[in-house]
Amino acid sequence: MTVREYIASVLPGLTIPDAFLADMGVDLETDYDNSMFLTVGQGLCSVLGGIILAPRVKSVNENGFSMSWDTDLLGKYYLWLCKRYGITPDPDVVALLGVNAVIDITDTW
Repeated sequence: MTVREYIASVLPGLTIPDAFLADMGVDLETDYDNSMFLTVGQGLCSVLGGIILAPRVKSVNENGFSMSWDTDLLGKYYLWLCKRYGITPDPDVVALLGVNAVIDITDTW
């Protein structure tokens, strides 16, 4: 499976524009293996942060068919990925989500 297919399987139902994926710094057509775990995971954090901040339609209703995004769950997934890969969450993303996150800033003193 390619990196693009791996990302699609990790985030089913979430269509990620190629512009966001291109910013990951990983060739999306290479075969995914365990050695890429950290690089792809860090890239996903970056991509999800951009998706959370990007303007989008939250709810669509057409002729009785309705679709909406659970942005709270997406935000929790973003914070989980950041913690998993040792990335400090973007303060703008955290503020937009309205989620409290403890960020260690002791190294800045």
